[in-house]
Amino acid sequence: MKCCFCFFGLNRSLSKTIASIEQRIFGPVREAGIEFAVYAAFMDPGETFTNYRSGEVGCAPERGSEQLLGAKKIVMIDQTKADQQLDQSKAFSSRDPWGDHYTSVRNACRALVSLDAVTTLWEENETNVDETVFVYLRPDMIYHDSLPLQDILTAFQKYGPNLFLTPFWATFGGLNDRMAVLGSHAARAYGHRIQIMDTFLTEVGAGMHAETFVHYVASKIPTALDQPALQLTASRLRSNGKLRREYFSNTSGKRLAPAWASRSFFAACRGFFPQKYEEISAEVRRVLRPIIRGRHQAG
Repeated sequence: MKCCFCFFGLNRSLSKTIASIEQRIFGPVREAGIEFAVYAAFMDPGETFTNYRSGEVGCAPERGSEQLLGAKKIVMIDQTKADQQLDQSKAFSSRDPWGDHYTSVRNACRALVSLDAVTTLWEENETNVDETVFVYLRPDMIYHDSLPLQDILTAFQKYGPNLFLTPFWATFGGLNDRMAVLGSHAARAYGHRIQIMDTFLTEVGAGMHAETFVHYVASKIPTALDQPALQLTASRLRSNGKLRREYFSNTSGKRLAPAWASRSFFAACRGFFPQKYEEISAEVRRVLRPIIRGRHQAG
């Protein structure tokens, strides 16, 4: 078995997050003597970028720290050109899930561009991919837990190329879109999902909502929604140095996904109502999303 680490998104703070990546992500794989490779595709927004939703105004992306990953291949993507080349008309004519004049929709599309690029990198450079586990990660995260390698190996033996593990937290009515552990078939679907974005928008009607899109991709892969959650937590570290507060537990203090966000709930819907599955799941997310948002804002 081999492991490929695939980093995507924006390099906000890698010089500060690399210690947790080395210790908790790369470390367990090194200690197990498993061969691994690292690939990265990051958006380059220019000198500065502003994201009011994350509280980053006039912040500069890090430059040069991507080399700390020791990656086999790194691609920097000109964000301005990517925005111009990607047809986002369907996303901007659909509903705005965040209600911020499509700013977050645009950023979600940019993340999909980098995901697509890093997936192409390993496709062009790796062999024996069906014997490889692909770990997709953001570089701007402080990882709190060690990669649960034994759980991953057990799941990989069972699910093989269809392995599809995502965290139990930050599901927001879908599946966490910040990290995933995948088999080769699932990794291609997950990494290249920008190629079915318009189909997703048409079929689900939830707008370009990142977590819902991951759930949609998983629903197309056999057994993906029935697999266990990934027991790995992390917090986002912004370019302004602020560590984002995350919500990892329910009121019992146990690391459990709320029932309404559980994979088993949506899997049951799919089983009982196969023809209406996407319609039902989209409506459940639409109703519950403002409730969950209010709970998080109150916290």
